[in-house]
Amino acid sequence: MAMSRLLEDWSSLGVSALEETIWTSSARQSDLARLREFLEINIFTNVDVAIIRPNDDEAFREVWTRHYTETGQCNVTLQSLPIPRDSNHLKLTFGYKNEIERDAKHAKVSCVVNSMRLIFGVTIARERILTRHFSKDNPTSSSVSEVGYSSLFDIQGINCFENPPIQSAILRNMPKEAAMLLDSAFSQKYAQERFVLMWLAFEAIINTLPGKGSNGKKREKFFEETLESEEISKEVHRLFRVRCAAFKEGAFPRYRLEDDCWSLYCAMQLALLGDCPHRHEFKLGYETDIQRGWRNRKQHSAPP
Repeated sequence: MAMSRLLEDWSSLGVSALEETIWTSSARQSDLARLREFLEINIFTNVDVAIIRPNDDEAFREVWTRHYTETGQCNVTLQSLPIPRDSNHLKLTFGYKNEIERDAKHAKVSCVVNSMRLIFGVTIARERILTRHFSKDNPTSSSVSEVGYSSLFDIQGINCFENPPIQSAILRNMPKEAAMLLDSAFSQKYAQERFVLMWLAFEAIINTLPGKGSNGKKREKFFEETLESEEISKEVHRLFRVRCAAFKEGAFPRYRLEDDCWSLYCAMQLALLGDCPHRHEFKLGYETDIQRGWRNRKQHSAPP
């Protein structure tokens, strides 16, 4: 069904803006009735489902790629990739009152898709390959394949300290669990997912610290007694409260999590470094970042 036709059919419901998402899928045409019934029973309103397949080799998607120039500058560019002819896709179209509501409720797509994945199987909507926007105010649809932007880790400069020489830094053994989690964390596009994976990696590193007791006791002892930094200890405890809100309540704070991911990165550096001069220098740098970060966070956390 064309987006303009769907917009006309939903106009009586107050819908004036659409978001069309296209996913690789193993669903068949015969499955659509089940999907529609599932959406209706679970009160996922203003959602349309369809199966689409490109009938030629002219369909493309665009993905964001990153590369670095000789000076270390991070460049983000779009690269076109072909969508195979006759490849099977699930199209989910979402209706909103206006473009403002569409932009504000971007999590609705994720809620619907992952609810379907849990019930019907992950391959019901395996990978999002295209998103289109359409509205009464902007009748010409705009298409994007994926969100792409640079995080603090993409634009991070390489550490090249000379005093002491960075290359002589001594590390404790990296737990393989932490390494696997960090691999996934640094590949995430969104700070929420990155923070969760980074925290799990942090816990794996903290668990290898010497001594007995829980990870909480080990964290407190390391940052307060070993590093002798009450300021860093308070910051790590604040990050723990962010973790608790995310893990126990499924909620993230209002301010940007990019700053928290960076703070957690600094805490992990210290937890992984052995007893060497570099750890002291990293500690001083982290304490400076915390002082600056607290001022920024106070502004970020103000009510909108």
